[in-house]
Formats: sequence, C-alpha cells, structure tokens
Amino acid sequence: MSDTPVETSAASARAANPVKPLDPIMGKFFETIEGSGNWNARLGGKPKSDWSGIDDTDISAGTVGSSLRYRPLNPARDQTGQKDRCKGLSTPFKEGDSLQDFQEDVWKHLQVNGLDTIAYVKDPQDQSKVLAVVHDHPKFRADESRFQALANEFRDKFDSFDAANDEAAREFLNNSISDELKKTMRFKLAVGDSFASIWLKLMKQIISSSSYRFEAIKARIKNRTPMSYSGQDIEKMSEDN
Repeated sequence: MSDTPVETSAASARAANPVKPLDPIMGKFFETIEGSGNWNARLGGKPKSDWSGIDDTDISAGTVGSSLRYRPLNPARDQTGQKDRCKGLSTPFKEGDSLQDFQEDVWKHLQVNGLDTIAYVKDPQDQSKVLAVVHDHPKFRADESRFQALANEFRDKFDSFDAANDEAAREFLNNSISDELKKTMRFKLAVGDSFASIWLKLMKQIISSSSYRFEAIKARIKNRTPMSYSGQDIEKMSEDN
C-alpha cells in the first residue's frame, strides 16, 4: 500500500531533520510532535555565570509556559515572530513618567518573549552570580567601564539565537521610548552596544535629568489625594508615593 499524503509528509520531515539539532547555548530544542522532524527551541531564563547555559534552579514563575519563548529551527520561518518581539510598548516612555512602571513593562516583555537572558550581566561584586540590568542597573553605575567589560564578556559569547534576541530587545527598547529620548540616545550609543549596555546608558540619561524628573515626581505626589482612590485607600496612596 502506498503512503498517504500525511505519512509521506511526515517521512519527508524526518528525512530532513532525522535527529535532534544541537541545542542553543541558552535553550533547548523540542520536537513539536514526536517523529515529525519539526524542531523549536525554547529560550529565555537566567543564565549561568559562565554563559554555559540556563540556570534551571531559577525559573521565573509565569514565563515557563509562554509559547512566545519558542523559535523554529529555520530562522526564515520566524520573521513574523521577530517583528512582534521588536514592537514597542503601547505608550512610549518619556522623561517624567514612572520609571518603576517602565522597568516592569520592559522586563515583562523580555521574559514572556524569551529575551530576558541577554539582559543579565555578571555581578561586579561576585563573579559567580548574575544580575538583570533592567532592575539592578544602580549596582553598575559606580564603575561604567567595568560594567561595559562585563556586558561585552557575555555579548562575545552570543550564539545566533542570543544575537537575534539581543537585536529584538534593542529594537523593542528603541520603539518604547519617546522621540525626544531617541534623539538624545543617538549621541550616546556605540557600534556593538548590547541591550544591557544601551539600558544602562538610558537609565543614566533618565536619572541624570534630575531636575525635570523630580519636578514631575513632585507634581504627581502633590496631585495625589485620598479622594483619588477607591474607598479613600490611604495605604494604596502611600504605596504609590
């Protein structure tokens, strides 16, 4: 009996990719359906300090099951996915906005899309640990040259998946800030800057604009009253302040 079209298709797939591909440094390949020959890499997570793989002892809740963390074996099939990962936040960040909210929104996008790994850098105080620059950037600002060396150390170990993730993260960040910030940042960036490097430069720019930033913060605090909150929730108002 001759093969049916489905059987023939499956056989062709197995012939094209008969064995599991070599895993990315920061991920693992999984077969969509056993025996189909269709492989997708699951990416994202905290890296080990020597960039040899993902630290499986530190899995972030809520991101493990995200289908957006998967990448097909053939990069040409991932063009639409890459475009989606590059899309910025619905409301671009501008100076005077809540920096904490911006950090949370950026980190969520990176984690859900499997881009967060490239946002880690070795802890300058303990080389056996890594820190995520999105939230831990204050720990690196004291010695920026040291930070740049640490960021480059990981960047130079990127494989093709890491490089694509870093490119998407950089484009996403650029699409998530105001036109005014984009103009300012153009003069601060260097060829070869990774997402981690660009993030630290952006944070320095935002925080160094202290006069404008703190005036905006004072205005937000001044305009908050118990009447602005459901049930005149003083505790919630205090948390926001």
